Amino acid sequence: MNLPNALTVLRIFLVPVLVVVLLTRAEGGLFLGAGIFGLAVLTDYLDGYFARRRNQITRLGILLDPILRNVAAGRGVLIPASPLGKGKMVSQVTAIFMLLLSRPFPVLGGPAQLVLWVVVGLTVLSGVDYFWRFGRGILRGSPPPEPGPASLRPPVEARLK
Repeated sequence: MNLPNALTVLRIFLVPVLVVVLLTRAEGGLFLGAGIFGLAVLTDYLDGYFARRRNQITRLGILLDPILRNVAAGRGVLIPASPLGKGKMVSQVTAIFMLLLSRPFPVLGGPAQLVLWVVVGLTVLSGVDYFWRFGRGILRGSPPPEPGPASLRPPVEARLK
């Protein structure tokens, strides 16, 4: 298993730890939960960074990491994350941090709700974009073009290892 996939698996194991920490309501658990969530977000960023940097993008990584890549199951059409999806991810992370910290810092409650509406809007837009690109991929019988500059994309062979 390469480093990007190991980081993705670590993130998967952090989820139940985060849930337990947040549900126990122990002294300082909210800040510990925010820290665990921050670590999970960091592993999400790092696995994509290392996969691209080391040219270690694998099918397993594509399947395990739905933030960076999405797979249309059953048809084999790979749909890469779009800028809308990445913006949605950033707004979700911001909203979650703000909501977690709004308990000890109530002043964050109003702005957190505003960010949640941004999340809703970006979720709808990115969902429509995803299904539109999925439909194009099915009709063409090949993966749709990846968003972003070609210079940042790994070669096709590296993406399909």
